Amino acid sequence: PSLALNSASFVCVFCANITSLSNHANGLHFETGDPAGDGGGIKLDNSTITITGGSFVNNTAIDDGGAIVLWNNATLDASECNIAGNSAQSGGGLWAGGSDYSEEQVVSLTNCTFQGNHANDLNEHDFPIGDGGGIYAGYYNLNIIGGSFVGNTSVDQGGAMKLWNCPTLEAQTCTFSNNESTTGGAIHLYTHGESESS
Repeated sequence: PSLALNSASFVCVFCANITSLSNHANGLHFETGDPAGDGGGIKLDNSTITITGGSFVNNTAIDDGGAIVLWNNATLDASECNIAGNSAQSGGGLWAGGSDYSEEQVVSLTNCTFQGNHANDLNEHDFPIGDGGGIYAGYYNLNIIGGSFVGNTSVDQGGAMKLWNCPTLEAQTCTFSNNESTTGGAIHLYTHGESESS
């Protein structure tokens, strides 16, 4: 089964007080979502979601996570997803943030495509804050198998990815191509006061 959503004001929120909640979404299509805050397509708070074969296209968030936002121990397991043309001030495609390290904070991506996502300073601050054109992650564990990051951009750090104090990044057979940023066209990594870019 599949669900197609095309709305300029739609945001889907999954919240739970128990960590065993699991939402399974197969073949979801989120397009042109534009909330007045975070998560143009989906915003998860203390929830778990598995997505197979979904697409998030041309969604916009005023704040973070043009397509997807993860908060407060939320976890994402996505495979065969297309995340393209989304924009936000940080995490044009995906924004995952925790206040501190937790083993429960996990993003798993298998054969997903991040293409043409953009992190820009939509709120016009006095300094650039557009980090992570494809993905912005803070204090999250990332497991990425296959897939590609193509043509993602950010106005500050990490054209494809900006990782802030992330305990682990395991990436296998991923393609990074034509991603652009002021610092770290592919990946900008910040860990406990040290910064590295590639």
